[in-house]
Amino acid sequence: MPVIPDLGILPCRAGITHLIYRKRSLHISLLLVGLLLAGPRLSAFAPGRVKPKPAAGDARAMRARTEVEVPSETAAVGGASLSSVKEARETVLQQRRDAEVFAMIRFCRERLGYDIAFLGPRVGYRAMTLTNSRRIEIYMRPGDSARLQAYDLAHELGHAFDLEHNNAERRRRWRELRGIPLSTPWFACNRCPDYGTPAGDFAETFAFLLLGPGNYRSTMALPPTREQVQELAAFCQTERMGENRGEVITGTGDEAAR
Repeated sequence: MPVIPDLGILPCRAGITHLIYRKRSLHISLLLVGLLLAGPRLSAFAPGRVKPKPAAGDARAMRARTEVEVPSETAAVGGASLSSVKEARETVLQQRRDAEVFAMIRFCRERLGYDIAFLGPRVGYRAMTLTNSRRIEIYMRPGDSARLQAYDLAHELGHAFDLEHNNAERRRRWRELRGIPLSTPWFACNRCPDYGTPAGDFAETFAFLLLGPGNYRSTMALPPTREQVQELAAFCQTERMGENRGEVITGTGDEAAR
């Protein structure tokens, strides 16, 4: 039987099958060698290495206080930090600033059970509340006053309080107290500015009751008047959970009605 030149095998069916398998084995070997040589550059294509797309966030999962038309300067998120910002190194000056911010807020924040972290700046946001991980992040910017940072934190504490203590009936009552139409949805979309929502109004008013006027940004209703402060403070239970309520209430001044 004639022999095929170059291959050196007989032209029978078994021989052809053997040739096919040898070619396949050679191709597989070359592919494996190529992958090994490629190293980390191709590792993203290996099974199980592709990063999954994050699931769409629940509108109630994230609240944020942002800057005017960008996502609100304070936010509440669902679970993991939205920022790529690493925690700021705690220098002596930073520790003093953190203590100064905490000292301005006469409120038993520990009862809410949220960790508070002071981080570096994040574009578009001043702070966020991560509900699933029960964590509040404050994004510290150079040049910000301690009072402004305290207001950011107080707004986030308002979101945390809302999520922990408010239910449908209490939220309906808040709309009534603030003159907000009852049909207005409480939350905005995830990562959206919340100054024009009842949830954002609650958080801004909560901060106002703790710190007084100066940084109020709700567009749902005007800042509380002196006559309204006591009723709203009672609703927010700040007179029971805070300290020195008298100082906070008398600190609202004439600007509260603006």
